[in-house]
Amino acid sequence: MAVFSEPVAAIEETVCLTVAADELRVPLHQVGRYAGGTDYRLAERLEGLASAALTHAKDLAQPRLAYAAHPVVAAEVGRGLELADGEWVWAPTRVLASRPPLLVAAVCTLGEAIDQEAKVLTQGRSMTEGLFLDAAGVALVEALGQHCRQVLVQAAGLRGLYCGCPFGPGVGGMALSAGPQLFAHLTAQAIGVSCNPRGGMRPLKSTAIWVPWTDHAPRPGDEAYKCQRCDLPTCQYRLTPYLPA
Repeated sequence: MAVFSEPVAAIEETVCLTVAADELRVPLHQVGRYAGGTDYRLAERLEGLASAALTHAKDLAQPRLAYAAHPVVAAEVGRGLELADGEWVWAPTRVLASRPPLLVAAVCTLGEAIDQEAKVLTQGRSMTEGLFLDAAGVALVEALGQHCRQVLVQAAGLRGLYCGCPFGPGVGGMALSAGPQLFAHLTAQAIGVSCNPRGGMRPLKSTAIWVPWTDHAPRPGDEAYKCQRCDLPTCQYRLTPYLPA
């Protein structure tokens, strides 16, 4: 077990930020991807529908993010990272090897309006419009997650640290049921997000991740697109091949 004798100062109070929806860049092919999978190709008439859905989704979205950084006092294979409050957080082996002095809990959300509008459309006579609005929302929340990472890269840089590889409930080998533990380490209610005991979040267009802040500069490939970090062999949404670490 590695023990860290001098914990780095934390940001244990939750930092909350509002993001302008126009800052989130989403290409139309991403909307098509979530509407129909990797092999789905937008017909010309549907490109207009996808564009309208993305514009509507941005009008409805209320992008917000929250994060809090906690000192790591120990790392142990099989147990994970021990935080200053005595909690052990499971972490992938590559994260344990980096011995991060801080572990950041982060949550971001688009709010509930997109899901509510998509439900109304799909239950009415506009199922296709509802499908594309929902797909645009998924693409937007992915873009918001990438924006959140850049915010954390800048915040880490101010402390002379670097962002390591993120992981979280249902991502990177962590069980979805670990969601409540992450939510216990920041005030996600401040941006309107809650987590049930099984790890499900409300609003649905929300994401939650742990991000290690390390002393080590990123290695080649650490900034790879998420598909390159996922080894699921049957994913219909895959855009690029798996790139082993």
